[in-house]
Amino acid sequence: MKEKAWTKLRIVQEIINPITDNSANSVILLDSILRQIEISLLAGIDVLINYSGRLTVIHKNERPGRNPKTGEDIPVTARTVVSFTKKTNHHGIKKPKVSRSKIISSISEELSDIPFIQVDTFVRSFFNLIAEVRTHGHRIEIRDFGVFSQTFKEARSGRNPKTGDKVLIQRKAYVHFKLGKGLSNSLNAAFPV
Repeated sequence: MKEKAWTKLRIVQEIINPITDNSANSVILLDSILRQIEISLLAGIDVLINYSGRLTVIHKNERPGRNPKTGEDIPVTARTVVSFTKKTNHHGIKKPKVSRSKIISSISEELSDIPFIQVDTFVRSFFNLIAEVRTHGHRIEIRDFGVFSQTFKEARSGRNPKTGDKVLIQRKAYVHFKLGKGLSNSLNAAFPV
């Protein structure tokens, strides 16, 4: 049986509530971390997620497309998306980045009534939950923010760059991020095309 998705409510109940002594602080903490991530992305700054990858803003140009039902040619409009990637830069462009420690310090300053150790523990737990999507296969669904899910790159043949010999590249799991409607609207308003 498939594990149920991690929603805002489940994250608050199972991760934050055991850390904080006040359930009202739990919701405030989660909203604050999501807001810090959104602020960084709106500024065009990548958000590093432990050692598993980063959330990065990508600007896509208009391109030709096709209506899948009718087969009619239609343009796909230019848009801004967020991708979860292991790449350190996109198309050779070095981008600024914000780390977990910077997010922790920003939240601690913003929520000075919550002890630093609670903020630190929660942010680490939340980022670990995102990092574990790849290995554990669970989903994190946060309305208006986005969905983190596990997806696979199938096994394929490749070449050893040193010797040129054919090698089998094993099937590999990775994290996929699908942008939520609210964050998507904010990004497209912040980066008009």
